[in-house]
Amino acid sequence: MKFAYLASTLLGIVSFAVALPNIEAKQSVVTVLSTFRTTVQSIVPQIALLAESGQATEETVQPFVDEFTIAATTAAAALKGSSANGFTAAQAARLTADIFTDMANGLEIASNAMPGNPGVGALAQGDLASALAMVLGGVEMVLSGVVSLVGALVSDVAEILATLALDLLPAAPTA
Repeated sequence: MKFAYLASTLLGIVSFAVALPNIEAKQSVVTVLSTFRTTVQSIVPQIALLAESGQATEETVQPFVDEFTIAATTAAAALKGSSANGFTAAQAARLTADIFTDMANGLEIASNAMPGNPGVGALAQGDLASALAMVLGGVEMVLSGVVSLVGALVSDVAEILATLALDLLPAAPTA
């Protein structure tokens, strides 16, 4: 069973690396984010299968968290050299919010199936949280205003955003 998770992790890395063959070339934000989302969407069904099998533990879920982390780190690196290329902040925010939601849903499936239900935030902490923060920062560098828009769009995955401890999100207005 561990071989399957290792093979799955390697497949995710290779497929993401093939999809981003030349990070040095200036790519559009939409290309980077779309590839990131495709990778995340390929991992979530694997998590669901693991959860359905009753085999979800910290040891069996961690390879999927690692895959999310690698995908986010790769996307963040690609975003450093990307261009807006006609993509608006609102479009980038929507796509980023969709990615975060997909990832949060996968982590929630895993968490709910794990003994003790550790919570999405516990699964996302550490390297994954840092990588997601780098993705947000990378999108924000190319298209300013994205972070606050993402914050508004992903209120349903607030646990991940809280885990990220982003002080980039605007403070709520005081009355």
